[in-house]
Amino acid sequence: MRCLALIQRMFKRLSPLRMLAIIFCGFLMVLLLVQPAIYIKSARDGILLFAVSVLPALFPFFFFSTFLTKLGVAKNIATLGKKPFRFLFNAPPLSAYVFTMSILSGYPIGAKLTSDFHTNNMLSSADAKKCAAFCSTSNPIFILGTVGSIMFNDVMVGVVILLAHYLSALLNGLLYRGRKRDISQTNSNPVLIDNCNNILSESIISATNSILIVGGFICVFTIFLNALTNVGVISFISSALSFVLPADITTTILSGMVEMTNGSYMASRLSVSKIISVPLCCAIISFGGLSILAQCITFLSRCKIKVKTIITQKLTQAIISFILCFVFSLALF
Repeated sequence: MRCLALIQRMFKRLSPLRMLAIIFCGFLMVLLLVQPAIYIKSARDGILLFAVSVLPALFPFFFFSTFLTKLGVAKNIATLGKKPFRFLFNAPPLSAYVFTMSILSGYPIGAKLTSDFHTNNMLSSADAKKCAAFCSTSNPIFILGTVGSIMFNDVMVGVVILLAHYLSALLNGLLYRGRKRDISQTNSNPVLIDNCNNILSESIISATNSILIVGGFICVFTIFLNALTNVGVISFISSALSFVLPADITTTILSGMVEMTNGSYMASRLSVSKIISVPLCCAIISFGGLSILAQCITFLSRCKIKVKTIITQKLTQAIISFILCFVFSLALF
């Protein structure tokens, strides 16, 4: 009885988010103990996906984004984007550089740069929150190449998703721009390092640390998605919601909410019109899935941005992108 009372008191002190994290970890640990072979294979698949596909594609962008920042390129792009980004998003000039690198490099470069600038006192928490609303995008190679050309076997699909995805980010920025201008004191000039060796080594160290975080999340959420599928959670929810949406669409949405790439692939295989499957895929990419979301939260939490705010921003971006892509699809497909 005393143990039960102690457990009850312990859980009463925990926030809902921490309770969810405990349940999540406990769930995975039990499955690993019960069926180790299956989930060791899942972990291996996640690590293989990271090593073969993500690491070669993302590491150079992590390195060059940090390297360019230390060389002062951020200041030059910030100068060019100062007026339009201040007018449209009520955001500081550096947001122009963060947005540029985000659309070129993809997740989670925007969140990482926002965190780096905040850590170096170049962005306030309020400005970092505004940047997070529109500087969280996938890269064009993934959308045009992987999704458009390979998954849908249609280049035009990639173009439509790309346009809707980036426009949704910009509109999302307008939605969270706020009315008041942040007046906190920050240093808008990036700190440069005179010694080129220091720039190289620090950029490599920063890129390595960041890419390892991404790899860890991919491994964990690969296990999590397989666990939800194997124990029948996704199929159960799909069946329960079958009176609202067809089971295959619900399954695609749930899978995409956990892992973006798998959800995008499932959307491309739906036996429905492209007017439905393409906007659905676009919304999945714009939300990013829990794996991408967790990566962004890891970086943006350093900017004192609430987890609830980050999730809300991604949900609104996903909704906006779905609407835009649906309108484009009506006209083209």
